[in-house]
Amino acid sequence: MAWDGLARPWARQAAAELRELGVRVALGGEGTELLRGGTAPNCLVKSPGLPPTVPLLEEAARAGIEIVDEAELGWRLDTRPLVAVTGTNGKSTVAALVRAVLTESGARPCIAANTYFGPPLSALPEEPDVVVGEISSYQLDFCPALLPEAALLTNLTAHHLKRHDSVERYAECKRRLFVRGEAATGLAVLNLDDQFGRRLAAEVDERGGRVVGYGRGEDAEYRLQGIQWSLTEGRVRAATPSGELELRTRLPGPYNAQNVLAALALAGGLGIDLDEAALAIGQTEPVPGRLEVIRQAPPIDVIVDYAHDPVGTAAVLGIGREFVRRRGQGRLVAVLSSVDVISDQTEQRQIGMAAGRLCDLLVLTSSRWDLAEPASPPSPLVEGAQAAGSAAVETVDDRGEAIRGAIATAGDGDCVLILGRGPFGGRLYDSRGKALPFDDREVAHEAVLERE
Repeated sequence: MAWDGLARPWARQAAAELRELGVRVALGGEGTELLRGGTAPNCLVKSPGLPPTVPLLEEAARAGIEIVDEAELGWRLDTRPLVAVTGTNGKSTVAALVRAVLTESGARPCIAANTYFGPPLSALPEEPDVVVGEISSYQLDFCPALLPEAALLTNLTAHHLKRHDSVERYAECKRRLFVRGEAATGLAVLNLDDQFGRRLAAEVDERGGRVVGYGRGEDAEYRLQGIQWSLTEGRVRAATPSGELELRTRLPGPYNAQNVLAALALAGGLGIDLDEAALAIGQTEPVPGRLEVIRQAPPIDVIVDYAHDPVGTAAVLGIGREFVRRRGQGRLVAVLSSVDVISDQTEQRQIGMAAGRLCDLLVLTSSRWDLAEPASPPSPLVEGAQAAGSAAVETVDDRGEAIRGAIATAGDGDCVLILGRGPFGGRLYDSRGKALPFDDREVAHEAVLERE
């Protein structure tokens, strides 16, 4: 059986191919008819994006049918080593750095799992000999056994609470990647600046797993000692078990220094020469849509980033704020929204407050993945921005108009940050309810050209 609730064009083609193989397929609707009539399935494999409240999953659970995530299926079917990266922020960047480090060491890695930069775990190509997996809490919620050879935690902050209900429930999902009953991953690389990371360190150690810690504190084996950065690069100085190491990176900002340190700690934990790892890290290009500079030249700077939660939004805007301060002129202008299916009202208000506190001009807009979402910016987002009291706040319902307007009216020295979608070019509903392909980067680039 196979089901796709949105009946997208690519799904119709896949459905036709599956039917030729004798598979029962449902497109659109709730798909619950697949559980009735004929032989009932013994197991249901779900996509990470499907919440447990989907009627098909609820009915399967009531019928006692085992439900596993696609990641669990892929892990069970594939015997190659899995180096898993998880955390609220930084997964894609750290995964890219880890892949570069492994490649430099002579391995043939690929990035996979819940990522836009590689295949799912159940569809890995034959060539790689090691898998770098971006693993999300959405996957781990339905992974009863998955335990990688090595796992890395970037951080854990209050996010995805609309899905998990509480920070404790969210953390418990992440914990499964490191600890399973009395077993633990063989190598846990943990952010010891993070309270959850410190707790995991004790649990992994108790179960005989090896812990490598990184962070700013004295207890970290890999310790951040200094950083210098611009919008296009950084220089990181770190203490390591082999002595002090200084490296250059194409990734700017303080939080990218932590990402670099995480990849360096993993390299050390795997026995990879740190000088080789530093070389690989220094050559790694930024991940698309993460502090991606669309224009950096007078009179304005335009940057696109995926920041979509309170901590990530504050971190990226903090970089913009510092950049404007250093330059001594111009304003920090941001265009952003918040997606209802990802963030609850509390998070939306926190995002608004962070942006309102750090920006000079804040343009709030929509990001409608489906017609059920409001055509205007979420009310908690607007209320939070206004409550912060620092930024001038504007609302523009249509995201394209918001981006074009912010760039067209930016003054000399302004830094314009466009947040929330990053590299994603999927469909977006405009203010008239029409679904069109939409990429923040393309719209921003066109707006820069129009301005010139």
